Amino acid sequence: MNQHYASVKQAFNLAVGSEITLRGWVRSRRDSKGVTFVELNDGSRFKSMQLVVDAGVVPDEMLKQVTTGSSIAASGALVESPAKGQTVELKVSEISVYGTADPVTYPLQKKGHTLEFLREIGHLRVRSNTFGAAFRVRNALTHAIHTFFQERDFIYVQTPIITTSDCEGAGQMFNVTSLSMANPPRTADGNVHVGTAYLHHLLKVFHGNEHYALAAWYQGERAVRKHGLYAETQTFVADVIALKARSL
Repeated sequence: MNQHYASVKQAFNLAVGSEITLRGWVRSRRDSKGVTFVELNDGSRFKSMQLVVDAGVVPDEMLKQVTTGSSIAASGALVESPAKGQTVELKVSEISVYGTADPVTYPLQKKGHTLEFLREIGHLRVRSNTFGAAFRVRNALTHAIHTFFQERDFIYVQTPIITTSDCEGAGQMFNVTSLSMANPPRTADGNVHVGTAYLHHLLKVFHGNEHYALAAWYQGERAVRKHGLYAETQTFVADVIALKARSL
């Protein structure tokens, strides 16, 4: 097999007659009399490269495995394409199959797919035209924004994100506070100082329920109403109430 590997994007910029090897996934296959047309894409370009396989060039047993979704490498020469919308196509001399796919059950067939359906196949949706277009737009915007700031000597940093989400119990491991729960700051009259004005507001909202008022201050009022109390919220509320009882 030709060892001059090229991406589909690079192949469209090479001269006619170039001997190359393309690797990617089969988008579609169409059999005609004496010739098989294969649409190959590797993600480097939105549009695919058409492979032309003449009868007898590739063994039938090998060609049977070249179905929609299969992963292959195809070697051959670039030739001018008579097809509309493309300048060149690859006249195949050899094919290697890396991985097969059942043409009946493979979910990404050559047709339109809803976003709801694509959400169910997260491992494959990047191969779809919809997500391919969205990722290219996002890439172009991100590149433009970063270029703008880099040219003006800004430094890109990834800052921590504080969120009320408690994924897989992470809230049990980390406390989003710099205060000591053993020795919290107190007001002049000895009460724990945790945003008195806001707590008074929450007490009114929850009709004097101190437990829920403290939970809403820590977790967020909307989150308490929607999800109830998270495990770390319950711990926080219990600690504050215990500190209050101890100070009485």
